Amino acid sequence: MIINPRSTHTAVLRGVAVCLMTALLGAVMSFLSTRRPVRAADSRASIPFSAVMVQSRFSPEGKLAWKESQEYYRFSDGSIAERATQLYPEKDRPLVGDVYDLQRNVDLLLEPITKSVITMKNTKAEQVSFLEGLWVENCPDGEEPPIEASEPGGTILGYPTTHITVHFNPGVKEEDWMAPKFRCFFLKTILSVHSSHNETVVTSLVEGEPPRSLLSAPDDYVERAPAEVEKAFALARGGAELFGARQLERLKARYAVGR
Repeated sequence: MIINPRSTHTAVLRGVAVCLMTALLGAVMSFLSTRRPVRAADSRASIPFSAVMVQSRFSPEGKLAWKESQEYYRFSDGSIAERATQLYPEKDRPLVGDVYDLQRNVDLLLEPITKSVITMKNTKAEQVSFLEGLWVENCPDGEEPPIEASEPGGTILGYPTTHITVHFNPGVKEEDWMAPKFRCFFLKTILSVHSSHNETVVTSLVEGEPPRSLLSAPDDYVERAPAEVEKAFALARGGAELFGARQLERLKARYAVGR
């Protein structure tokens, strides 16, 4: 089963192996996790929009193994907010959300089960560097990994797209339909790992500045350190791990910066 992990904001390069992680870790990591060489944008400024995408993950037998709906918000200053809800197998469960606020220079991790927020401080340069390494936030340079095919991808939701195909190794292929107007934001992606695959499709995209309130935690959320969130989540979910030991240590180190 392919699992595309949802990322806490750790600027850790991930390869294709991230697609094979456990379903629980996949449920708490971010669409923003894919970091590959790209052609960095000249500026974070961009056309703001709100998008809804549905990601489905299938087993080698073609059976639906996981489905979630993701809300993705890009602001005109380059800030990003992301929310998600698990649709299958556990229906309507809110998942961990991410915020990258380039005005306040903070990244937020929002855990809705425990109503926790983890606030991590960054410099503007660190944030821009991270976002410029996200393929979903930039146009790929075609050099590493090499783009094997690029052609007009037709129109999706009224926007012209470019269809590219990339092979990361003999068993891993990705096809993306990118909208150049939105700095190559993916409107459709098919990631195949041997006989399993993920499909992500944007079901709506609305131009315009999203509400700035999306870059803050809801009023009823409580600031907690990563270890506190992990403990609270385990109590709420019958002992289940949220981050796991390795990810938790990375978060603890990042959380300590500036404190």
